[in-house]
Amino acid sequence: MRTAALGDLCEIIMGQAPSGETYNAEGDGAPLIAGASDFGEFSPKPKRHTTAPAKLSRVGDIILCVRATIGDLNWSDREYCLGRGVAGIRPNREKIDPSFAWWILHANAGNLAALGRGATFKQINRADIEGLEVSLPPLDEQRRIAAILDQANDLRRQRREAIAKLAKLSTGLFVELFGTPRISSASSSISDLGSISVFENGDRSSNYPSGDDILTSGIPFLSTKNIVDDKLDLGSLLFISSSKFASLSRGKARHNDLIITLRGTLGSCCIFDGPFSTAFINAQMMIIRPKSDMSPVFLHAYLTLPAIKEHLQQIGNGAAVPQLTAKQLAGLPIPHPPLPLQRAFAARVAEIDKLKAHHRAHLARLDALFASLQHRAFRGDLSAPSFSRAREKAASP
Repeated sequence: MRTAALGDLCEIIMGQAPSGETYNAEGDGAPLIAGASDFGEFSPKPKRHTTAPAKLSRVGDIILCVRATIGDLNWSDREYCLGRGVAGIRPNREKIDPSFAWWILHANAGNLAALGRGATFKQINRADIEGLEVSLPPLDEQRRIAAILDQANDLRRQRREAIAKLAKLSTGLFVELFGTPRISSASSSISDLGSISVFENGDRSSNYPSGDDILTSGIPFLSTKNIVDDKLDLGSLLFISSSKFASLSRGKARHNDLIITLRGTLGSCCIFDGPFSTAFINAQMMIIRPKSDMSPVFLHAYLTLPAIKEHLQQIGNGAAVPQLTAKQLAGLPIPHPPLPLQRAFAARVAEIDKLKAHHRAHLARLDALFASLQHRAFRGDLSAPSFSRAREKAASP
């Protein structure tokens, strides 16, 4: 398979920031794509317009992020003003299929990011993009490969959508049983968080773990990185010794405690339900220990409702340094239904979580399938029958 430089196959339009005085939120002029923050899932979701665009995309161009989050992609579904954080990639359709060009860029996102230069924000330039060497089969083969990758990626998208719908199902179930966060159902009383739970901050004394205290095994030392999508994530875990743990006076999580972030990403919350019986939390977190008449699953569901998370963001951002305090959380109103009803809710959430786990496992197999297909596609040994066999294997329970 022959190779070619991307600059010989596509026109590269480097973005240029318009004058700030031309920006507006009223929709006057061209929608502005300043960077990846204006990207949507497939096509841009711009927040501002400019009346003096310097560089414009066309329908069918690929918009590539060239600054900070280098390699992110969107399709240009209309004319956009290209700001300094992006570039337009305009495929020459006589040489390269646009969808094939998309997947080439997708596969080389890491290579482009590695070329980034800059002290504050990494950035790539025109020469970096134009010089990207790509494998280039005939056009018919490009279209066939792109179609297979499109189909494989669509399977992943459908699975992610199913997981997102299940997440909304838990929220809907909570509102159906207990009412909206500020309007309780007729059978529920209202309490505040401080009266139905016990708070415990981390030990922030001079005994706080640091340096050589951090180990690769022992008692988990949790940080905000260990809460992902309001779930406990043990993928990147630090540890401290048992003796160090014993020397600390507080900040020791127990099974079924809730852990919430007070700084950084405000209000991220998980249930401590992993394989470890205990853990130490860092200084940016706090333990919420439900009392005996409060289900941890119910409390977690409440604290992760979109309206409650938005409220926590608002009260936390009111300080000079964004943070939540125990006093703010203690006064948070919360429905307090009978414990049997809370447990019935928790049982239904467990069923939903089981479905989500199944979908996530399937998504992981689809992700592995896609990575394999993409690797083989640009190596020249991707066939339709091999894709069908791999898809059937990924779909098996």
